[in-house]
Amino acid sequence: MSIVLKNISKSYGSIQVFNDFNLEITKNQITCILGASGVGKTTLLNILLGLVEVDSGQVLGLEGKKIVAVFQEDRLVESLSSIKNVQLACNNKVTRTKLIDEFNKVGLGGFEDRPVSELSGGMKRRVAILRAVLSESDVIVMDEPFKGLDVELKSKIIEYVKDKTRNKTVIIVTHSLAEVKELEANKVDLTFTKNNHSVIMNEY
Repeated sequence: MSIVLKNISKSYGSIQVFNDFNLEITKNQITCILGASGVGKTTLLNILLGLVEVDSGQVLGLEGKKIVAVFQEDRLVESLSSIKNVQLACNNKVTRTKLIDEFNKVGLGGFEDRPVSELSGGMKRRVAILRAVLSESDVIVMDEPFKGLDVELKSKIIEYVKDKTRNKTVIIVTHSLAEVKELEANKVDLTFTKNNHSVIMNEY
């Protein structure tokens, strides 16, 4: 079943973010959410994650689904090693050998046992991505996951995410049309007027 946002309204005080908003997110595909700052991209993700309550409307299709997230902040345990941060979210059947192999695939070979506090921003971002894609989940939500990565590394990580999230529903906030194209994703543009809150999903 697709994820359906039906007649969603959400305001923060006098600021109306969504008014009778409708969206269908296709199951087991990557969907990218775009739009200018302030149109509600992060609010939309937080609604899907259950972190923000809507004023009215329904979110359908998430019943019984396990959702994991990559937030704008990495939200790692700084005092723990990189591999321990990932292990915290993984099934116990995922071996250390398997995880080391995954660290190598994203260019973090040799940093598995390094405390997160000693890693660069780009390294922390990759650890956060590993933690999300290697955990047991049905839906993965990512808020600008490739921010801070250089062009070559970004392409490598995008290919990794595509490979590891096959047959999962993935929702990614981005400002980059190039990322949408590389991800071969559906595209939702939230840049709309207050009188037009229905969004049409297009394949890029």
